Amino acid sequence: MVSLKVRCAELLILKFMSGCSFVCLCFLYQGLAKTEKTKQKRYIALFDKMIPDYTLEEIRHSINRAWVLGDERFKQQIKKQTGRRVSPLARGGGRRSKEYRAKS
Repeated sequence: MVSLKVRCAELLILKFMSGCSFVCLCFLYQGLAKTEKTKQKRYIALFDKMIPDYTLEEIRHSINRAWVLGDERFKQQIKKQTGRRVSPLARGGGRRSKEYRAKS
């Protein structure tokens, strides 16, 4: 199961990339719990710990290149919904190989 923090990060990235309005964040908040008190506790708990540097770097890298950040299942959902690639194609290749020349 995907943690709440990971799902929040995925939704925030999607919000940023899609230009989604504040409604996305409000929807996320509403989904934290059924009671208002529990929602508030869970929302505050999202910010209890510092985000590790490597995670921030992953987020920055994805945003700067407009790629989707998340697990493969999430990426496939976004790919299906948007009809566009969610990660870069493999780079390079053996230009002297028969397979590469056959594709050209």
